[in-house]
Amino acid sequence: MTLLLLAVIYIAFISLGLPDSMTGSVWPVMHLTFSVPLESAGLISMVTCLGTILSSLLSGKLTRKFSTWQITTASIILTSISLFLISRTTAFWQVILLALPLGLGGGSIDAALNNFVALHYKKKQLSFLHGFWGIGTLVGPVLISALLTEGRSWRNAYSSVSAIQLIIFLIVLASYPLWKLYSGSPETEAESGKEKISYLDVLRVKGVPFAIVSFLIYCAFENSTMLWAASYMVYDKGFDAASAASLSGMVFLGLTAGRILNGLFGDLFQDRHIIRFSLVFITVSAILLIFQDTLIMCYICLFLLGMGFGPIFPVMIHETVLYYDKKYSQTIIGLQMAFAYMGCTLLPPVYGLIATGISQSALPFFVLILNGLLAITVTKKAIYAKKAGRF
Repeated sequence: MTLLLLAVIYIAFISLGLPDSMTGSVWPVMHLTFSVPLESAGLISMVTCLGTILSSLLSGKLTRKFSTWQITTASIILTSISLFLISRTTAFWQVILLALPLGLGGGSIDAALNNFVALHYKKKQLSFLHGFWGIGTLVGPVLISALLTEGRSWRNAYSSVSAIQLIIFLIVLASYPLWKLYSGSPETEAESGKEKISYLDVLRVKGVPFAIVSFLIYCAFENSTMLWAASYMVYDKGFDAASAASLSGMVFLGLTAGRILNGLFGDLFQDRHIIRFSLVFITVSAILLIFQDTLIMCYICLFLLGMGFGPIFPVMIHETVLYYDKKYSQTIIGLQMAFAYMGCTLLPPVYGLIATGISQSALPFFVLILNGLLAITVTKKAIYAKKAGRF
């Protein structure tokens, strides 16, 4: 029964990844429909992330009031409805408006399921969880590339993903008896936050501010890459929109592969060593991408870049329950998710302005700068954890 519930959670995390790759993959075509500038994608990302930040900050309160199952089912149906309505929009302001509930649907489920799996399962299951998020992100680019090749509209992709979300909603809805098995366990008591912990309480714990800021930096360059990779390939490398959508899918494919590999072999290494290796891998991949202009080499570079991204997020989540008391975990992870989406909100639009105003070739350099900043914050976090005797 435990494995069956884990399978349901993995399917639910596919639903979390489904909307994340849609806008970036389709934007080279979608922005023409609404006659808006290319950099307007940053505005959609910003509003979506604002909704996610809000629901992430409320995740502690929501988990005390509702079960993880209730939060998950409500979030999935909300994203399904939002995606369907986006496919029917006739003006750009409508897309912006619907981006808010799309973000609201993501934040609570992200924080709640991350905390649930971190408390109830091992590191490899947590990494596989984010691998299934990666599977969800793959659907958008693959679907869009196929539809554009056939001469279909981006609207068909949004409505199709909405239908997939609805099916996942029905699966999770039917899984309620499995979730009841965990009610009353010590981990669930910690997860539900019976002991109220304020944000100020956790921020006073040494190392926590660095643990939170690390998520902001990481998600800033991961999301910027996902959102702008297709546009980078069109306007800097000179590929057509269908090829660019397929190329952007390589980031998600590599990210998924990195998380699956981490799930298979991650237990052989300490968390901080995995993160360090990933940071080096990202650095090498970004530098290689600068000098490539052939289709096959761009495929390889973006895949390798995604592989470097892959392990970082789940490993940092695992470090949260490893480095800090369980009673703090839901509040810390809620803050981490909020700051993660702040990174998604603030930095992709900044990159859009850089690319438009300075150069469309800036993406790899942008990644390298933020990758260096992440190396600093994760090192500081590990130093405090070591002083506290956590490893």
